[in-house]
Amino acid sequence: MAVTYASFVVLFPAFTTGVAEEQDRITAYIALASNSVSSSVWVDWTDEGISFLTAHMLTLANQAGSGTGGSGAGALTKVKVGQLEKNYGFSMDLISTQNGLLSTSYGQRYLQLRSQLSLTPLTI
Repeated sequence: MAVTYASFVVLFPAFTTGVAEEQDRITAYIALASNSVSSSVWVDWTDEGISFLTAHMLTLANQAGSGTGGSGAGALTKVKVGQLEKNYGFSMDLISTQNGLLSTSYGQRYLQLRSQLSLTPLTI
């Protein structure tokens, strides 16, 4: 079974916002996560790996996009004094590095699953 928007929001209802573009956005992040979770390696854990990595990436993107900072915000890239404005750059390192994956509970679960894969013997 492949991860779809419908299956993702059943597992992670917190990501449903009611915004019209929500399904397209989540589907795009599922596609990104799918590129990092090979079914030939993850086998029975593929859908779970994709789901948790998607949730991790969405969490970081939401933090960076909302301007709330937190672990999803990158370096300050713009400051405006009149009518106070500030922008933060989004760091892709937070998505792909182990330290970045530790920044959300979803990324931590992804790492936990990934570490279990290395314990599984390969059949030749």
